[in-house]
Amino acid sequence: MNVCTLTFEGIVMNHSQDVNSLKSIYVVVWENQSRTSCRTMGRVINKVTEVATGNPVNLPRLFAAREGLRIEVEYKIIGWDKSHQAELLTAQKPIGDGKFFLDRYHYVLAFEDINGHLFDQEGRMRNRKEIDLRWTLPNSLRGVEHGITLAFVKHKLQIYKSRMLFTVKKAMLLVGLWR
Repeated sequence: MNVCTLTFEGIVMNHSQDVNSLKSIYVVVWENQSRTSCRTMGRVINKVTEVATGNPVNLPRLFAAREGLRIEVEYKIIGWDKSHQAELLTAQKPIGDGKFFLDRYHYVLAFEDINGHLFDQEGRMRNRKEIDLRWTLPNSLRGVEHGITLAFVKHKLQIYKSRMLFTVKKAMLLVGLWR
């Protein structure tokens, strides 16, 4: 059985002026540039370590206002060669005249706070409900092949509704009407 270990290092920071807690860390491969859909979203983190001291970081982790912490995250994919991870780990794209190749997919981290807000690796809030709905969209699409179009239309409407509500929520967060 093949094991692939991915290691990430960086600073996790609470950008708000209020105390907050980091609840979960996810390893994500985004499907698109707008980060509204993902190819994989794993939550089985092997270990999280504080770089300065080498001590393990336990989640949830409380962060004071504007506090940051340099961490190292280790993520193991066990049996990756027999799963959908094989394509993500081995796919390459040619660059230039085709003599050189880069990895097609990039594993990055996403973070969820205690309030259920999901943030990408750049600290931008992402719509978790839309991500989940887009993850299950192929199930509705298979129904269209069998003549069941109403479920697909309903699913797409749920995605648009989720996007609109998320936009309103972000605006309310911006002006301080939502936490």
